[in-house]
Amino acid sequence: MSKEVHAVDLDCTLAHYQTGDLEKYGPQKIGSAVEEMVKKVKAWRAAGEEVFIFTARVNPGDDTFKEGMNATLSYLAIAAWCKAHLGEILPITHEKSKRFSVIHDDRADQVIPNTGVSVTELMGATK
Repeated sequence: MSKEVHAVDLDCTLAHYQTGDLEKYGPQKIGSAVEEMVKKVKAWRAAGEEVFIFTARVNPGDDTFKEGMNATLSYLAIAAWCKAHLGEILPITHEKSKRFSVIHDDRADQVIPNTGVSVTELMGATK
């Protein structure tokens, strides 16, 4: 059985985040840990599974100097946050990879393969 490769979103999934925090506090401010997700990440790592931090924060955006600097500052802050809360630095990316077997994200709406039907729809829930 092959091991999972997890992509875990940072803001609102792994770390607490309120809309506007990035604008208010800057790219180096990362919220407190979401303990339930931290436990899961540590368990996956203990089982030998790969975990990537998946966040738009490290996307240089419009390629301006400011956006490039913000992405770099975010990358460094996320690495330090990982070390402090997870005990290790994990790979950090803003790009989806074909290697990811599962993506954990507060904004995603999972679609049942080959159906076009979302899990949210199937459950009758609303977003």
